[in-house]
Amino acid sequence: MSEEIRNNLQNITNRDPIYNNIMSRIGEYLPKDLQAIYNAVPQIPLIATDCYFMHYSVYPYLREKNEDNIMEQARQFKQEYMNSENFQRIKPLTTLDDEMSLAYGIKFAKVILEELKKKLEEEMQRMNQQGKQCPFGGLQGLLQACAKGNQQAKQQLSHMCQQALNNMLNQQSQQGQNGQTMFQQIMQQAMQQAQEFTENFNNVREIMGGKSAGKEPGAFQYALDLADKLLNVEDIKDIITFSKKLIDSIPRFTKIVKKETHMKTPIRLGYRKTKKIYKAIPKDIADPEIMEMRYFSNGLRTWQYFSLSEGAYYVLIDKSGSMAGDKTIWARSVALALYRLARMKRRKYFLRFFDTAIHPDKKPLEDPKEVLEAILKVKSGGGTWINGAIQTAIEDIVKNKLSEQTNTIVLITDGIDEVKNWKPELRKHNIKLISIMIDGDNDNLREASDIYMRAEPTEDGAIRLLKVAER
Repeated sequence: MSEEIRNNLQNITNRDPIYNNIMSRIGEYLPKDLQAIYNAVPQIPLIATDCYFMHYSVYPYLREKNEDNIMEQARQFKQEYMNSENFQRIKPLTTLDDEMSLAYGIKFAKVILEELKKKLEEEMQRMNQQGKQCPFGGLQGLLQACAKGNQQAKQQLSHMCQQALNNMLNQQSQQGQNGQTMFQQIMQQAMQQAQEFTENFNNVREIMGGKSAGKEPGAFQYALDLADKLLNVEDIKDIITFSKKLIDSIPRFTKIVKKETHMKTPIRLGYRKTKKIYKAIPKDIADPEIMEMRYFSNGLRTWQYFSLSEGAYYVLIDKSGSMAGDKTIWARSVALALYRLARMKRRKYFLRFFDTAIHPDKKPLEDPKEVLEAILKVKSGGGTWINGAIQTAIEDIVKNKLSEQTNTIVLITDGIDEVKNWKPELRKHNIKLISIMIDGDNDNLREASDIYMRAEPTEDGAIRLLKVAER
């Protein structure tokens, strides 16, 4: 990093090891072709890392002036941004939150680098038209050579990037307002996209289990990728937004049902009394006088062990053709909210879709990433086979040895299908069947269910279902 170029924050600078560590982390999450550009021009990493600390810090302070022209325009833009409603809206999500601030910095850098790459491609085309051939075979070849450590390629890329940035710095924007330069317009675009991206990232992370979800391997990268997809796919955005509303309606302190067990499980809560000395806790038998007093009064203390009596939430979603549109968005949003409820109640969660077959056919989905991927990507189509779906769910619960616990199957459908009486088999395996019929009725399914609900695909209908399932 050039010594002459300084970042725009006063309270943490690019001379601090922590600052440089964040700058490296932002680069690691960029696409490979953009990493070479990120490393070729010193200003972009500084601008992106300043974004991280502006959002992470409780009180970020900007310098009064920056001697570098590019950094000075970035400073002026950020000074205006910090006084805006946009900054005040996003700040509660990012303050002292490493992942949220990092997500913002990554997206901000990515938008600027993508615009810079376009300028480099235009320059390469202009050179070709003038008969000047790039020794590395075009921009992609140049970037690949930089990634391999070719010093000549790095020098050429750095020169081209600085030239492109200077052109953007001096060129007036045709779309911008109040005499914005092209560079300021790109900064504006980066801010808007980074803000929407960060809000999407927050929603995805909340569904995956909050901050603790980031501790799972690959979870942060997965959330980044999914948040990026939400910027362009309206159906996915609707599912995430609606499920987030439903999750917010779930009580934060949900009752977890436990039962006493003689097995030594990881859940050890409190004491009970015993007359068996070999079961007493060490503290009660360490002193003979205390042991004698307690033994002949109420008894010695021994550990009391508990196990969770709640088994799995097993969600079955009808993916037949008639479920397309608002119905499938509603059903999948509910499935995501139930996944979050399962995590809060420490219950297992299984998911399958069905039409005239069961999807996936081998085993139910339970991994968080697989659940999210399926909910957002499985397409509607086909007929309806309710009996097959219920039978498969029962078999899965038995295979996972959950029959001694209380399990809940939540079946969401709009299909009229002949359904047999499943109640004897459901009771045999401690399973409660909650059936939700969207915009219709099914008398057979009503008879087979413990709870049968007719629902419209609305927020009120979804919240009513969650309240029933939570019990």
